[in-house]
Amino acid sequence: MLSEELNFNKINIEPALKEMNFGSWENQSWDDIDRNQLEKWCNDFVNERPPNGENLQDVYKRVTNFITSLKSKNYNKILLITHAGVIRCIHAFFNNIALDKIFNIPVGFNEIFVYNT
Repeated sequence: MLSEELNFNKINIEPALKEMNFGSWENQSWDDIDRNQLEKWCNDFVNERPPNGENLQDVYKRVTNFITSLKSKNYNKILLITHAGVIRCIHAFFNNIALDKIFNIPVGFNEIFVYNT
């Protein structure tokens, strides 16, 4: 686990910061997913859900609920380590970016974002 590698002694694993749940599509290659289902989802990933999964609205809601709850606490600094989709939701929340534009937000591997509230 990354927290062990960084020698953090206090960590909280937060389910709200998990990547999107792709339901029945989890662990499948894109080529193995029904083309019609995949195309329907790709055309409206904000509202469409993979079978038994989440849409982007679901992810955004759980992520922003968590961020809002953090803002009500008296923390000086918080380090969040998470996935690109979750980072894009956080960035969209703080910068009022529409969810259909979320993939325009560049997130590089190992990139660090700092937000001040």
